[in-house]
Amino acid sequence: MSRKISDLSPDEVDTDAINAYHLGGNLFSVSLQLTDRHNEIAHSYLFKISFDGRSIRSETIFELPSQILSHVSRSPDEHVVLDLGATTHLFRGKSHTTWETPFDDFVDKIWQHEGGELYLLGDAGICCIAEGQSWRPIKRGTKSNLRTIHGQPGGDVHVAGFDGALLRLAGGKWKQIPLNFNVPINAVHVTSDGRVKMGGDDGDCFEYFEDRVDEVQGPETDFASIYEFKGKTYWGDDGHGLLVQDGFKLVPFRALDFGNFMHASRELLVVVGWKEVFLFDGDEWRGFEFEYDGELHCRIVDMTRRYL
Repeated sequence: MSRKISDLSPDEVDTDAINAYHLGGNLFSVSLQLTDRHNEIAHSYLFKISFDGRSIRSETIFELPSQILSHVSRSPDEHVVLDLGATTHLFRGKSHTTWETPFDDFVDKIWQHEGGELYLLGDAGICCIAEGQSWRPIKRGTKSNLRTIHGQPGGDVHVAGFDGALLRLAGGKWKQIPLNFNVPINAVHVTSDGRVKMGGDDGDCFEYFEDRVDEVQGPETDFASIYEFKGKTYWGDDGHGLLVQDGFKLVPFRALDFGNFMHASRELLVVVGWKEVFLFDGDEWRGFEFEYDGELHCRIVDMTRRYL
């Protein structure tokens, strides 16, 4: 019989938040996984969190004895989850439906284009669009593994990944954007004025605009997320946590330790750290975190004392 997370002692279990979204008001969605140190045993959750800064309450939408790789929330009652077995789970209210991917290549990310399509991303140039309860592949524009995707509402979608691959989707086809580097790109973000920000490993940070590539100076850390919020562009790394772009330089902004994922509503920037979710309204910070001691707990982070 295979072992389960509940068979392990708490000090053998790692707790990792994956994605988080502001659903409006005091509501948030968070995907979370518990794994052993070798990622051989896992149990994952999708939570709806009610958090007003003073009290917190969680509701389990979904759990499975495997890893959640990615999730998106379209509304407080509609969520899409991708698991390690490449199964897509759709939750609408109390209904739960699933479908599989049409190929064997590894896929690890789903992304919702605001006001547009749901995308699936993976190895060997895989990118698909959801059509009902199935995935329609877009003809591949690269053989490189794709790791990140973004586009402004109503604007062109961009994907990026290994080997300095950056592509723009136009007219249903990929157009390769030539860059003067071939390092991996972990994070891509298209700002409201059309600038394409790209973050990689070991301090590799770039900006593409009007056929020009500029290097963005920052610490020699690995970057995992980039997001524009209220006119500023924030970068998440595995060293300081959160930095803000000033010209072509990154300046430390908040010592969150990790900035593994970001998303924003009009009101809040949501930053996923290690097992924490941080919320920033442009002036003040709030946050909550998960702890596992044999049971999983969600508690408030005092941002006046921690992660300064």
